[in-house]
Amino acid sequence: MAGAFISEIDVTEFRGIKRCKEPIKLAKFNVLIGKNNSGKSSLLEALYLFPLPRLHSTIYGGDRINQMGERHSGTDSLVYGYSGNAELKYNVNEYPCNIEIMSNGTSNSSVNDEEVDISNLQHVSKILKISERNIEDISIYPEFR
Repeated sequence: MAGAFISEIDVTEFRGIKRCKEPIKLAKFNVLIGKNNSGKSSLLEALYLFPLPRLHSTIYGGDRINQMGERHSGTDSLVYGYSGNAELKYNVNEYPCNIEIMSNGTSNSSVNDEEVDISNLQHVSKILKISERNIEDISIYPEFR
């Protein structure tokens, strides 16, 4: 994945995370340590949804947000408290990227404050300096358990 680097993530009301005290800084190598049910897997799942939650999952078929919802008792379970909106904020190559997930399973994505969707991968790839092919192949880890 040439050129892309998520330097920071901020999670609000996503799965078991109500909000981060401050954005989480990421490096080229990161280790997540914490007690059970402290949000480690939720953070990895938030990374998995980058850059577009409606992006097709090459491993399981279907889009990533619905695939994740199937593994967690529905898409409403992706939002803290099962109602409202979850917000994922990423800093990628100095560009702000945001994903908002509603409890009904719909989502909105923006890159550099411009709304984007699955139909304009070319625009997303240009802004983030990632080839379209590499955007479709982005994978943080292959499966959830």
